[in-house]
Amino acid sequence: MKNAAPLLSLLLLAGWGLLLARPQYSSLQDAQASRAAAEQTLQRDQTEVNSLPQEQQRAAQLAQRSANLDATLPTREGLAGVLRDLRVMAESRHVTLQSIARTAVSSPTPGIAAVTLNVSSSGSYPNTQRFLDDLHSTTRALTTSSGAFTAAAGGLNSSLKLVTYAKNLPLSPAAPCSSPTPPVPTDAPTSTPPQSSATSPCSAGPDLSSPTPSTTPASVH
Repeated sequence: MKNAAPLLSLLLLAGWGLLLARPQYSSLQDAQASRAAAEQTLQRDQTEVNSLPQEQQRAAQLAQRSANLDATLPTREGLAGVLRDLRVMAESRHVTLQSIARTAVSSPTPGIAAVTLNVSSSGSYPNTQRFLDDLHSTTRALTTSSGAFTAAAGGLNSSLKLVTYAKNLPLSPAAPCSSPTPPVPTDAPTSTPPQSSATSPCSAGPDLSSPTPSTTPASVH
């Protein structure tokens, strides 16, 4: 019995120690789980940081592709730019532009606007051939639908039908207008009927449903 008392005391102390250590052990497990989660988050963030240069390069490539697409198929007709390009190409090839006539035509592709340019020019055969090659190597979407060539003194007279394209953005809808209110008759005669100088927004204007060709003379030599 004398030996049992110390043993019982040791068992009680061990049990009490385990009881006290249980909360600390649970806290240690929570700390380890939080550390593991933090390490995973840090690893994921590090992976994203490492891939950031690649994403920046990809974004730059997409921006360049978008710029190339806008140059090939702009959002506006940009006729001034087309005429400038034609003038520069003609000058570089010593071809004289006689006239350029514009006509809007229907495009077989929805959302794409097509504009026909009837271009008359003159020049030697080699220079005209180089001019045609330049037309087909432009960044802007440009096709040649037809062409006619006649011999002339010292070269050729050419008549080309070029078609350029642009994105056909929808126009903003017009605000609805109400019908004018008819005048109310009165018994008292008036010497001069009232005249209105204002133009009604509903009044008929020029018919823009069918495009009218416009001729732009060129003075390029």
